Amino acid sequence: DTARRACELGRGLDCRTLVERALKNKETLDPSTLQKVLATETKSCDKGSGESCVVLGSLVELGWSTEADAGAPHERYAKGCAAQQGVACAKIVFGHAAGNWTSPSSELQSAEHVLEKACDSSHAIVCAALGIALDKGLGVAQDPLRGKQILNDACSHRAIDCDELPQ
Repeated sequence: DTARRACELGRGLDCRTLVERALKNKETLDPSTLQKVLATETKSCDKGSGESCVVLGSLVELGWSTEADAGAPHERYAKGCAAQQGVACAKIVFGHAAGNWTSPSSELQSAEHVLEKACDSSHAIVCAALGIALDKGLGVAQDPLRGKQILNDACSHRAIDCDELPQ
């Protein structure tokens, strides 16, 4: 198909489309396509594409790739967050809240602005991360009331399953 051919030519957007399509259909990628996705997204992430960094971290978390091939998820998400990618910052907060990673406070503090901006753009998963960060004081001034408000709004009005989120 067109996306697969474009990914093979190194178009990161089309590689991300293949990953999203596979996830939506509860499928995996064939090994040769996965290798092309890894190569394209690694190059893009290394050049500063936050979206590509999220894809790489997610591939490892899903078990589709290894840290040796895609890099450590925390490092990829941190790079994506530094590139102002809201989902990458959300992943940092979730990993920290779940106790999977320890993040320097500067990393969490820099995520706050990105989360605030992306939450204003109606990204429910990012709003949930902002709510958790505020509730727990992860890199931000702790404000449990505001944090719970934002988290409840993300869970009830924006159709995400908050039972799956680290609390």
